[in-house]
Amino acid sequence: EVKEYRGVLKEVQNGDRRRIHT
Repeated sequence: EVKEYRGVLKEVQNGDRRRIHT
């Protein structure tokens, strides 16, 4: 869902690009 996607973007900004693949 969009909410989860936005949460992933926040984690990516924190330096966790591995989450974007999940």
